[in-house]
Amino acid sequence: MASAPLVINVAKYTAAQLAKLSKEDKLKLLDLIDKKKEAKKQRRAAFVPHKEQELVAVNPSKIRIVTSGNGWGKSAFGVNEALWALSGLNPITNKNTYVPCRVVVVLDAPSKVADVWLPELKKWTVFDESQLHKDGKPFYSRLTFPNGSELRFMFQLQEELAFESIEADFFIFDEPPPRSIWVALLRAGRTKGREPRYLIIATPISQAWLREYFVEWEKGHYPDTMFFTGTTRANEANLASGYIEEFSRHLTERERKTRLEGAFFNTEGLALAEQFNRRRHLVTEASLDSNYRIDWPHVIAIDNHPNKPNYACLLAAAPDGTKYYVAETAQKVVPREFGLWLQRNWIATHNIKDIICDNMGNGDMTGGEGFKSFIEVLTSMGIRVRATSFDDKADDAFLTRLQEGLFIPDLGEPVLKFLNTCIGIIRDIENVAWKPIKGTETYQPKLEISNRDYLACLKYALASNLTYDNARRKIHKPITRAAWMGKEASKPGKIERGWGRNRKDDDFSDF
Repeated sequence: MASAPLVINVAKYTAAQLAKLSKEDKLKLLDLIDKKKEAKKQRRAAFVPHKEQELVAVNPSKIRIVTSGNGWGKSAFGVNEALWALSGLNPITNKNTYVPCRVVVVLDAPSKVADVWLPELKKWTVFDESQLHKDGKPFYSRLTFPNGSELRFMFQLQEELAFESIEADFFIFDEPPPRSIWVALLRAGRTKGREPRYLIIATPISQAWLREYFVEWEKGHYPDTMFFTGTTRANEANLASGYIEEFSRHLTERERKTRLEGAFFNTEGLALAEQFNRRRHLVTEASLDSNYRIDWPHVIAIDNHPNKPNYACLLAAAPDGTKYYVAETAQKVVPREFGLWLQRNWIATHNIKDIICDNMGNGDMTGGEGFKSFIEVLTSMGIRVRATSFDDKADDAFLTRLQEGLFIPDLGEPVLKFLNTCIGIIRDIENVAWKPIKGTETYQPKLEISNRDYLACLKYALASNLTYDNARRKIHKPITRAAWMGKEASKPGKIERGWGRNRKDDDFSDF
């Protein structure tokens, strides 16, 4: 006699009915139960973005940057953006993208892989241990998928060179990276025939360059970029009851704007943004060329670093008392190579009255040649450079000089102007902040220029008190051929005749 049809739900069988089943039917029932459990295990709730997340998800811009409050759902949104790219289908826009796809996620610490990203991934997709790879590291570094797509984790603490040699289709930054990593990964999306995309999701309490990027974007400089502001309130339905009010109670007003509304943390501390007017303080090359002369007195100011690029600016004094910031450079080269560049590009072609560098240039072994200092190496090349004094580096005096230079009178022009192609100093002035007093929300009357290298150069240049009335002749002479070739001259101080303006193969002008 054939047994009755099996019902998958075991709860519908009484103990007596189960006992009457044949061994074959019992095995079939167990198999059906296992399949049902596996199907339930494989099911995942579909991610439904809230309104602010949806605005980001549907935006087609190559670069999307979200500055959001805590609790906006950054991790959930970032994980699902990654999964949509890896699968090749965005269910919000219903658009397909190229697969197999490589997604790179940049985290601020390796611990976030196990603590944040893997648990979040498990909420929305299914994978097993065989898909996770450590590649010799103590933490998981990759997650592979059956369609050939790959999710790779990288970290802000890695060496910068690690970011220079990779290629991918989609880059997700969970918290803002250092600018050097951002620039390196902009180069990484270079695979022909692909359309690389970038997503930064961050509470904007660090990496001030991101605020500078936002300022430039507002001025229309980055048409392929879109900024979004994410508020904690938008994700309230997914947060514990009363969380926002309880968290907000412990924050200052400025902290609330950042941690709940996604506003940039350092906006209120900007020091010079209101005093600097691009329309009044900047000059174009065309307008400068109409009256600028290279025989005006100039000063070269150098902010030298043994482990960072050497920064320098060229400041000129006009007959009417106006000072013009006409050139800047940043080069990560040894001091002798930097000196050769200065010789060819600035010293040989301009009336240089003074060259000043940070007093760090007096330190042993800063010259890249044994125990020689930065200043000793440049002096051996005929470049008479002096170190800053205590007065040159005084913060109060610098602030006074700079504010006086930027001041725009009711009738007239400011006495400090900048060539509009000198982007480094423009960004430094527009984004430099006051020095905060530790542990408080107040500031010192000093500029925070520890990472504003072009502004540091301007500080030293203004401290030189360069004026047009300085009657001394040019103090710098052409370098010797031996110094040019990186060798010491056989007779110190001797200039080899012919190594100057009359040679057809050099670019020196009249000394």
